[in-house]
Amino acid sequence: MKPHVITRLDRDTSGLVLVGKNAVAHARFSKLGKEKFIKKYHAIVHGNFTETELTGLINQPIGKKGSGVKRAVVADGKKAQTQYQVLKQVPGASLIQLRLLTGRTHQIRVHMAYLGHPLYGDPLYGIKDGFKRQVLNCFYLNFPDSFNHDQLQTVEVSDPLDMQELWRKLAN
Repeated sequence: MKPHVITRLDRDTSGLVLVGKNAVAHARFSKLGKEKFIKKYHAIVHGNFTETELTGLINQPIGKKGSGVKRAVVADGKKAQTQYQVLKQVPGASLIQLRLLTGRTHQIRVHMAYLGHPLYGDPLYGIKDGFKRQVLNCFYLNFPDSFNHDQLQTVEVSDPLDMQELWRKLAN
């Protein structure tokens, strides 16, 4: 049996990854759309949101920028949609929840930088703030059972200690 990765994360992003035990399981999950396969993330970003920006949908296309790995919001990019909700704010930082409606490379990182709220620890799209990794954690997965599509499976994990400690430090 060879495992097959169903969901993936950017390097230095923490959280849940779903792996199928075989190609059949992988094929079943690959057919599910983002409306049936829900991934949610927590992130700590630079800056604060106004009262009218506490929830939103970022609907901006993403494409390659240059010949490297970097992506950007570009007019001729592929459709990319990210829902976000601000959970808490302290001066200069916000804890947010995000849901991917599409799955583009670096999508959350690109969209948050586009809004002017880059992730802590993300020098590629943001500010060199000294944090050792981008502060992004996939904490929630919800998907139909691979054999009984009427039954939903939900998996949740806590944010890692480094994220929790950063938020405590920023809040004090």
